[in-house]
Amino acid sequence: MSSNAKIKGYTFERKIADLFSKAWGVIFGRIPGSGNMSWKGDIQPVELKEAAKNPFCIECKNQLRLSTLTWWTQTIEQADPIKKIPLLVFKISSKDDVVMLRLKDFLKIVESPF
Repeated sequence: MSSNAKIKGYTFERKIADLFSKAWGVIFGRIPGSGNMSWKGDIQPVELKEAAKNPFCIECKNQLRLSTLTWWTQTIEQADPIKKIPLLVFKISSKDDVVMLRLKDFLKIVESPF
């Protein structure tokens, strides 16, 4: 991966961490090594107490081309062994940010609008 691609990925991870922090009132940050160590995913709460309660394994992708099957497989492979809900956040070029998760997980975490 080129330096520019890494910077683009890190910038997107920081943006998503900031959005999660503002939305949920818990400070999120990038995971050093992004999934290569014992911590899995790209971002999580920075406080250990909050990280332990975090139900998600969050992967972030900012690419020029859509590769959802590859990204989703990576997200599941990181989430399942640690018993977390896989949550993929991606962006293609300058389009909207998109969240992807399994329907069964979505139905568990989203309250009924009725």
